[in-house]
Amino acid sequence: MPRCGTICDSVFKIPIRPGFLQERVAEQTRIMGANGRQIIEEPEIALKSLTHGQATFTHHDIGRFLNTRTQDSEQFQTAY
Repeated sequence: MPRCGTICDSVFKIPIRPGFLQERVAEQTRIMGANGRQIIEEPEIALKSLTHGQATFTHHDIGRFLNTRTQDSEQFQTAY
């Protein structure tokens, strides 16, 4: 069985529906926008999430967290 990160579609002959990746990217972008808006409205969401995994964190940790949960640089800057 191939490990994660390998090209499995050619090995297992998994059909990939046209437009699937574009739909997934659009959905992820929508989710990131919603998450970013939520974090801007309630910053304690980010703090609670960060402290759940570790007792202390740096500005870099906050930036990394927000980078994966905001839609674009403007939303990132607003949340940061």
